[in-house]
Amino acid sequence: MLTPATAERIVQDILHQKFGFFPVDRTLVDEVSGQWLAFVQRRIKTGDAADWLFTNEGEEESDVGLVVKSGETHQYGQYDHKLLFQNSVRLRRQLARKDLAAADWVFLAQHRVLMEHVQRVELRLLEELERLTGESGIVGSVIRSALKPIPYAMSTLRALVYQAVAGQKGAQKHLDRGFLTLHSGDVNGRLVYFDGPDDDSPKPIDVPSGYGVAFPGIKWLWVFAGKYQPLWHGAEVTSDGERVAHPYFSHVELCGYMVRDFRAALQDFHSTFLPLMQQGQYHWRMA
Repeated sequence: MLTPATAERIVQDILHQKFGFFPVDRTLVDEVSGQWLAFVQRRIKTGDAADWLFTNEGEEESDVGLVVKSGETHQYGQYDHKLLFQNSVRLRRQLARKDLAAADWVFLAQHRVLMEHVQRVELRLLEELERLTGESGIVGSVIRSALKPIPYAMSTLRALVYQAVAGQKGAQKHLDRGFLTLHSGDVNGRLVYFDGPDDDSPKPIDVPSGYGVAFPGIKWLWVFAGKYQPLWHGAEVTSDGERVAHPYFSHVELCGYMVRDFRAALQDFHSTFLPLMQQGQYHWRMA
């Protein structure tokens, strides 16, 4: 558990420089990373990746379980060619009815252990965030999104692998669709950040050994009425091997709005929601 002083320092860093470093059990992260890569190899060998893909009720895209993305090709290389695995309440309900191999059950169990480890850190940070900002209701909303499948607001731990394909670069500049991201276990890659949407010069986030990095997603705009900004970021592959990482995405429910795409959401916030907030006619937790 984080000490009060450590939690305050991390949250202050997130508020003022848009990211902060939190301690993580590196032994657990490394163990899950190894099991994750073995899980991917089993899916490739058996050819059953499609059997691990599900759709949340109320959503149009299938992004629960194992997702294979072919990526996008640009003049500078290949971006977002990856496999990702997203754990959730919905996934566990689906898999409870399946006859899985023992090794798959072990991976699922350890992946959930890592998720719960990160969630404990997250909740401590959110408690401190409420205290420092005076914004109540964040912890409760985040917990609800983790316990039940809410369309486009599913809190989840994602296992990522960027495969070693020709021209693999990593992830393009973007905003996360959630509220707070806790990213750990980056191997053969690193996160980079940008000073805003118009900045095209990536700066590396040098995460100390034994730590992960926490940073805000686009829903911070709603919760803090634009006072604090989300982090524009991407990722780079730094060697010829496979890049592995484990980001945890937490969500809050927004009154009357679902974030399906960060670009559209950014435009909607500035054109519709921010003016309403400035007139006292909208709050993210309105009944």
